[in-house]
Amino acid sequence: PKEAQVEKTIRALTIAFYSVFTIIIGYIFFASLANSLSLLTLIILLLFIPGIYLIHRFLLKYENFLNEHYKLLLAFFIAFMLCIQIIFGFLLRFTPAFDMDAIYGGAIEWVNTGSFFSYYDYYYYFPNNLGGMSLLYIFFKLASYAGISDFFAVGMIMNSIMSVCAMLVCSLTAKKLGGASKAVFVLVLFLLSLPFYFIAPAFYTDSLSMLFPILIIFLALKLREADKLRQSVLLSILIGIAAAIGMLIKSTVIITPIAVIICLLMNKKWAKALICCACAASIIALSLLSFNAYFSSGHLTDTEKARVQNTPYTHWIMMGLKGTGGYNSADYEFTRSFADPEERNEAINAEIGRRISELGPFGIISLAGIKGSISMGNGTYALSDFLDDSPLKPCFLHSFLLYSSPHYDAYSGICCGIHLGILLLGVMSAIEKLIRAIKGAGGNTPFMAPHIAFFGIALFLLMWETSGRYITNYIPVLFICAASGPELLDRIIKNLNPRRKFPAQ
Repeated sequence: PKEAQVEKTIRALTIAFYSVFTIIIGYIFFASLANSLSLLTLIILLLFIPGIYLIHRFLLKYENFLNEHYKLLLAFFIAFMLCIQIIFGFLLRFTPAFDMDAIYGGAIEWVNTGSFFSYYDYYYYFPNNLGGMSLLYIFFKLASYAGISDFFAVGMIMNSIMSVCAMLVCSLTAKKLGGASKAVFVLVLFLLSLPFYFIAPAFYTDSLSMLFPILIIFLALKLREADKLRQSVLLSILIGIAAAIGMLIKSTVIITPIAVIICLLMNKKWAKALICCACAASIIALSLLSFNAYFSSGHLTDTEKARVQNTPYTHWIMMGLKGTGGYNSADYEFTRSFADPEERNEAINAEIGRRISELGPFGIISLAGIKGSISMGNGTYALSDFLDDSPLKPCFLHSFLLYSSPHYDAYSGICCGIHLGILLLGVMSAIEKLIRAIKGAGGNTPFMAPHIAFFGIALFLLMWETSGRYITNYIPVLFICAASGPELLDRIIKNLNPRRKFPAQ
C-alpha cells in the first residue's frame, strides 16, 4: 500500500508538472508569436513544423543505418560546425565593449600585468562576471606561453570548441534517451539554427556556459543507470564539478543540478538523489568559497567597497518589473544612490513591492508575455548585441547580422520562425508526456530533468531582467525537450488513421 501511494503521488506530480509546463511555455510561445510576428516568421514556422516532422519520420525509418554510422556522422558534423564557426568568426571580428570588454580586456590585462587594475571598479559592482574573465584568463595565459598574442582569436576558437562540445553532448544525450534517430535529429536542429554558425566571436558568459547544463543532464542520465555505488559517487562528483564551473561562469547553471535531483527523486532513485545532492552541494559550496576568497584576498581586497558597491540580485528583479523588463539606466542610478547597503536593499525591496502592486495580476501576466517573448522568443539569441560593437572589417555577413543592417529583418524572421518551431516542439513533447502520464503508459516515470531544467530557466527569465541572450546556455536543453515533440504528431496522425503503421519510438 505504501509503494502504491508513492507511485500515485509521483504520477500526480508528473501530471501536474507537465500541465504547468505546457501552460507556461505554451503561453510564452504564443506571446512570442504575437509580439514578434512578421509574415516571414509565420511562413518559416508553418514550413518548419511539417518539414521537421518529415525529417523525423525519415530518420526513424533508417534507425539501423544511423546507428551503424552514427560516430562517422557525428564526427563529420562536429568538424563541419567547428570549421564554419571559426571561419565566420574571423570574418566577424569586432572590438569588445561594455560587459564583454570587462571579461575580455580584464583577462588580457591580468595576463600582461598580473592583475586587472583597470577593471577593479567594474568587478566591485559586478563580481558575478569574475568567472567568465577567469576562464578567458586561463586560456589566454596558456596561449601566451606559446607566444600567441591574438587573444581575440584564442577566445573565439575556445568558444567554438566549447559550443561544438555542447552539441556533441546534446546529441549523445538524445541517443541515450531515444536512439540514433533522435541523436541525429538534434544535430539537424543545430544545423537549422543559424546563430550557431556565428556564435564563435561572441564569447561572453552566455555561450561560454552553454556546455555545462547539457553536460550535467548527460551525466545524470548515466547516474540514473549506474548500478554500483562507486560509479554513483564518481558521477555525482562530476556533476558537482560541472555545476561549479558552469555556475562561476553563469549562475543560471545551478538550475540544472536542482532539476537533476528532483528528477532522481521522481524516478525513486532515493540513494542516488542523496549522493548527488551531497556531492554537488559540497563541491559547489567549496568552489564558490575558494573562488570568492581568492579574489577578495588577492585582487578586490577593499571589503567595505565591495559591501557598498556589489550589486544585489534584487536589483535585476526590480529592473525586470518596469517597462519591458530590460536594462534601464534609471534603475542603476537608483540602486547606486545609496551609501548604506542595508538602506539600499530595503529601498529596492520596497520598490519591487510597489511595482508588483502597481501592475496587479493582469499586468503581471501581460508583462510575463512581453518578457517571455523577448527572453525566450528571440531566435537570434541576440548575438548582434556583440557583433555590432565596432566590426573590424565589414563583410557580406554584416548586411544580415547587425541590427542596423539592411537584411537584418529577414535574418531575424528566419531565425525566429525556426526557433519558435523548436519551442513549439518542446511544448508538444510535454503534451505527449502528459498524455502518457494520464494514461499510465510508458511504465516508469520518464527522465524529466531536461523539461524541469528548461522550465526552471523559463521561470527565472520571467522574473529577471529581460534579454534575448540569457536563454543561450539552455538552448541544447530545449533541443532535448524538442526531440520528442514529433511523437505527439505521430499520435495525432495515428488517431486520424489507425491503420497506418509507425516504426517503434
